Amino acid sequence: MASEVDITLEKANATLDRVRASQMRHGNGYARRHVRRMQRFALMLVAGIFALFIGAGVFSAIVAPLGFYGVMLVALGALAVVVLAGLFSRDTPLRPEAMAQAPLPELADRANRWLEQQRPALPAPAKSLADSLGERIAALQPTIERLGENTPEAAEVRRLVSQELPELISSYQRVPKAMRTINRNGRVAEIELVEGMRLLDREIDSIGRTLAETDIDRLASHKRYLELRYDSGQSGERDG
Repeated sequence: MASEVDITLEKANATLDRVRASQMRHGNGYARRHVRRMQRFALMLVAGIFALFIGAGVFSAIVAPLGFYGVMLVALGALAVVVLAGLFSRDTPLRPEAMAQAPLPELADRANRWLEQQRPALPAPAKSLADSLGERIAALQPTIERLGENTPEAAEVRRLVSQELPELISSYQRVPKAMRTINRNGRVAEIELVEGMRLLDREIDSIGRTLAETDIDRLASHKRYLELRYDSGQSGERDG
């Protein structure tokens, strides 16, 4: 009984560790993107303010002192620099082609960026599924990266992420907002979207489980090989 309890606890802890690792990878990816955005904003802000002050100084030295209105114009210019830096430092919208053409090490990051950009236009249940999809893709990233670009599993994940998912969400977004919750011939656009995303979520999870089972089988086979090669030899020596 005690051994069964220990095994159950070990399985539960392993599941929790996988969930935490997935959340950490997803969170770290979001944090990296946020840091990059802040770095771009800071760089643009410093460059813009510096150029503004240099221009104001040159004008004051060559043409005329700035005076009260000149100072006010410089202040307004600084405010405009802040606004423009905020606008231009934002991530440019990703197209599905960017995911289709992404190297494997960048696929999960681009997929999560794309999902973040689509998130505001999604209904609440779809937002939760978008988070789940992002976590699953991030969790699967190291495995498919290790397998290589030309493996069927990597090609399938790329197809799901760069073709099936964008087409599903784009089809939903083409439906007028006023009609997305209306039952038309037994179909509701929001429900169709959620069910489609749930199917993709399950499919990506299935790929991850299949790859994990393959790795476990490979590990068990190697362990059996080691037992046959070394344990049986030691047993023979002990018998002798």
